Order: sequence, then C-alpha cells, then structure tokens
Amino acid sequence: MNKPYRLGLDLGTNSIGWALLELSLDGKPTSILRMGSRIFSDGRNPKSGQTLAEARTSIRGQRTRRDRANRRRDALVQTLRRVGFLPGDPAVARNLACHDPYELRAKAAVEPIEPFLLGRALMHLAKRRGFQSNRLTPAKDAEGNTKEAMKRLHELLAGQTLGQFLHAQIQQGL
Repeated sequence: MNKPYRLGLDLGTNSIGWALLELSLDGKPTSILRMGSRIFSDGRNPKSGQTLAEARTSIRGQRTRRDRANRRRDALVQTLRRVGFLPGDPAVARNLACHDPYELRAKAAVEPIEPFLLGRALMHLAKRRGFQSNRLTPAKDAEGNTKEAMKRLHELLAGQTLGQFLHAQIQQGL
C-alpha cells in the first residue's frame, strides 16, 4: 500500500471497532478500505453479576493487608529486640506466650513489669490494633450509634485502661 492511510479505533467496554481509511496526499480521508468490529463477552459472572476481576482484586487486597501486617509485626519485633523488650532466643520467646497478655497489660498500667513481659504486652496491642466490627449498622444513624457506644464504653472503663477492663472481664468469666 503506497498511499497514506489512517487506522481509527473505537474502544468500548465489550467491543473494539476499527476502520482503515485511505488518505489523500493532503491528509484528508478519501475512502474506507476496510472496517469491522470485535465483540467480547460481558466479563461478568452471569450468576452474581460481579465482574470477573472483582474476585481477584478482593483476594489481592487481602494479601496486601496481610503482608503489611506481617511487615509491621516484623519491624516491631526487631525494634523490641533491639531495645531489650523481647529476647533474641526463640525458646525464651516461646515461653513468653504462656503469659496472659491481658493480665500483663493490666499489671503494666499500675506497676513496673519485666522488660520481656512488657514486650509481650506491646506485641499483643500491635496484633489487635484498630477496630473490627462483626456487624453492619444502618448508614443513616451509624454515627449516632457509634457515639453512644463510645460513651457507654467510656463510662464502663471508669478511669481504667482497656487492658485492665478486659482482664477484669476475663476474671469474672464474661
């Protein structure tokens, strides 16, 4: 093909349209040489209607969150070892797991405890950071429900730390 030409593409969500145009010497289209389209399947699960990429994206997000949590934990372990709050010996570190972290958190709030035990309590805090809800609340009054729940929790704590409160709950069998 010695004459100049132009390829035009129309990219859609489920199709690609194309046209090959012959051009004059001044760059103006003179004729259509060929054209066509290619139609793809919808790209959705017919049963649920969700996109095929959505499941992969969700799994990738879970993997990313897990990897970030592991990196945070590893960095904290290295820091606690460096400052002397966790032992370098794996056997000694495994023995720390037998201590109740809620008891250590409650005790550390009122009196000094051994550095390795404090490191165990700090690791427990880091592992359970943030808030995880197991129920959905209606969006229209979610803020009000949250504020009320925070107020009730603040009243229940009555000047004690959350670790002290949870340790007392465990002691009472609640």
